[in-house]
Amino acid sequence: GSVTMGIVADLVSNTKKKTGRFIPGAGFAGLSAAGKLGQGLGHVLLGLMLSAAGLSKSLDPAAASPSVVTAVSWSFLWLPLICGAVTAILFQIFYDLDENKDVA
Repeated sequence: GSVTMGIVADLVSNTKKKTGRFIPGAGFAGLSAAGKLGQGLGHVLLGLMLSAAGLSKSLDPAAASPSVVTAVSWSFLWLPLICGAVTAILFQIFYDLDENKDVA
């Protein structure tokens, strides 16, 4: 979301400062491509996870096994929460938030 847009803007500014080239199109195109790749992989992993739990097209929701309910709970609540927390921790560790940056 907005955090990644800010990071890309910082990278574009830093690239201009270091090389003299202003290339915002490349930065945001890369962000868009990474987003599409992540969405595609996420859908594939979701399908594999639900298929492994025994979910089928003809399954009656009232007759869902506990493994299907657990897989749905993990795929829509816990897995995104864990991935978001790991991403936030990695940003805290590796992304420099120094307020005294000398950016042109």
